[in-house]
Amino acid sequence: PDEAGLKQDSSAVLRYVAGRPDVDQSRIILLGRSLGGAVAIEAARRHPDVVRALILENTFTSIPDMVDVLMPVVSWFKWLILRIEWKSIEAIPDLTCPILFISGLQDELVPPAHMKALYDAAGKSMHRAWYGVKEGGHNDTWMKEGDTYVSHVQQFFEKIGVA
Repeated sequence: PDEAGLKQDSSAVLRYVAGRPDVDQSRIILLGRSLGGAVAIEAARRHPDVVRALILENTFTSIPDMVDVLMPVVSWFKWLILRIEWKSIEAIPDLTCPILFISGLQDELVPPAHMKALYDAAGKSMHRAWYGVKEGGHNDTWMKEGDTYVSHVQQFFEKIGVA
């Protein structure tokens, strides 16, 4: 699916989950890693009445920014080839829900500076928390610190009242 399709899919999932009688509406929390973080940000922006909180892990500021990092040779003509943008850096300032930012500080794909920029841009969030995983890469942050990782997530839940 393309960007518009993923946005539609995330809206459909949220409508479905929010409509279930067996789901506590006050506890709908989205977790997004990498591209999933961009989808979660957009879903929370579109459905602030449904999303209680976000957990973002190793998420980029935008696809054009990632082209600059991963393929600097094509940066000057990226506008000719990009079909998706996922400009999370433009969407996240609209969010007021609590957000936990988990950044693998050794991420070999998404520079940790992208997560820091998203954190800084989320100024309207009622609660922002930062957790940098010192040895965490792009796909292994949860494995690098195990119980400490889980503890940070639990502390976030306690802080926002959903523990």
